[in-house]
Formats: sequence, C-alpha cells, structure tokens
Amino acid sequence: MKTSNQPKSLLKLIGQSPIRLAIGNFDGVHIGHRRLISTMVSEAQAAGQSSVIMTFSPHPSQYFGRIEGFKKIDTPMIQRRILAELGVTGLLEVRFDAAVAGMTAQQFLRELVESLPLKEVTVGSDFRFGQNRVGNVELLALHGKNHGYTVSIMEKMSINGEVASSSSVRLRLIQEGDVEGAARILGRAYCLQGTVSKGDQVGRTIGFPTANIGDIQQLIPMNGVYAGRMKLLPETSTGDEGGARLPCVISIGVRPTISQSGVGERRIEAHIYEASGANLDIYGRAVEIEFTKHLRAEKRFDGLESLKAQIAKDIAQARA
Repeated sequence: MKTSNQPKSLLKLIGQSPIRLAIGNFDGVHIGHRRLISTMVSEAQAAGQSSVIMTFSPHPSQYFGRIEGFKKIDTPMIQRRILAELGVTGLLEVRFDAAVAGMTAQQFLRELVESLPLKEVTVGSDFRFGQNRVGNVELLALHGKNHGYTVSIMEKMSINGEVASSSSVRLRLIQEGDVEGAARILGRAYCLQGTVSKGDQVGRTIGFPTANIGDIQQLIPMNGVYAGRMKLLPETSTGDEGGARLPCVISIGVRPTISQSGVGERRIEAHIYEASGANLDIYGRAVEIEFTKHLRAEKRFDGLESLKAQIAKDIAQARA
C-alpha cells in the first residue's frame, strides 16, 4: 500500500488507473469499516482498478474540540497496517486544517473530481462533508451522476443488535474496560503503542518488574488490570516485522497502594511474566501492547505483601 497526503503525489505512486475511493475517518477500522473496504477492494481488483482510502488527520472531532480530551482509537501505524492487510492500493491522509474545514460541500466535491480519476466513491450512510457538514450522501450521489462516477452507500453493521461503530468501541473501553467487547466490534484485539521509560522500579523490589509505557497518543481504557501481550516494534521501520508477542499483565491507574493518597499520576505498566521476557532491556524502545481480557478493577491493598499476592493471582488468571 502506498501512502501520501497529496492526491498528485499518490497518483505518481499508484498510477493513473480509475480509482474506487472510500472516504471516512475509519477510526479503529472496525468490522463495519472492514466490510466496506473489503467490498471496495475486491471490486477494484476484479476491474483492474485502484482502491484508495481517504482519511483525515487530525480527526475532525480533535480539530473542532467537539469531545473534550478526544483521542483516536489507533495510531497511524496501526491504521496503515490494517488497511494494507485489507489489500488497499493507496492511502490518502488529508491534513485537516483551516482550509479543509472551511471548504463548502461543492468545493470539496470539485476538489475530488479534479484531483482523482474517480470510478466510484464509497461512504457510510451517515457520511457528511463540507463546511458545517451540510453535504450528505444524496448530494454526493447527484454530483457523481453529473460527473461520471458512481456512489456506493454502505449501511451500518450490527453485532447481536449493537451497531458496530467507533463510538461503541470508545464507550466499552473508557466506561467499562470491556476489551473483549471492543475486540468483537474491532475484529481484533485493542492495541496501544508507546515507549518504555524508567519508572521508580517498585515492581522490581517485590519481584514483579514492569515496563512503564508512556508517550501514548491513543484512547486509554478504563483503570484496571488486564491480561494481554507486548511486542517490541522495529526501530527502523513503521512496519510490523519481527518480535514475538510476550504474555503480560497490564495495569492502568494511579497505583493507590504505592501512592497512598490514591491520586497519583495515571500510569500504564506491563509485567512480562514469561521467563523469555524477564531480562529484556527495553528502556527507550517503542512497544505495542494488546489487551485480551479485563481481569479486575484497580484496588488499594493494605501493603506490598498483599499487593504481591494479588499480582500472583492476576498472573495465574492471565495464564488461564
């Protein structure tokens, strides 16, 4: 998959064949997104055409401040990896700035047809575009009819009566810590990417050394203890090469037993409990942690001995 933030540059990379384009934020690339993208990709391949995804960065909700403290579900690296796995030809990452935010719906459509050899445009049923979000799927379809491209509208997908959406993933992660439910909607385990830094090394003193993971730009699940896996990311590439995923227990919270006041800095720490990961020197390394199960809520214990006993139980549960 080729990536660019300019249509002209992307066309140089993928060629001038007709394009089937999907437009959206695709935050999380959940199962509804996957169905839309997979359909577009298979149709493009059958017709000898290119499949292109158009996304926006930052997310419009971040740009306009619609949601306080808004964080995306995935990093660009994770999103690119998933789109490449789905067979997408090209990714157009449009910089969402004042110029884009100020475009009228007609200006946005004019830019599309002037910059890309469109054959088809695929969007979700709730797609909106242009200044003040006045553009809708009806306007897009009419424009396509007048300018030689078709428009495909993908309806929302449901799981057990629940609509698959980025919002439902956020709700499960932030308010419930339901990483398993989020995974069903995403079609994969939820992952965070960050960098390992030195903490105060309390974990080492009680026999459970942890990796303190910071520099996280994504949505962080609710405080608690989780089972998961950690993987070292390559140091010289944005790909997903190398490195096994090492089983770990992940703690998110303020460490109330250690901070005493219970109002300490919120941290994400991972203890790799397999022997193969016990002596890893990973300070300064970029890592990816995936969440497989919520084990328990964060809790204050009477002392470090009680905390040690609970961590041992957490590890046993994670192994199971």
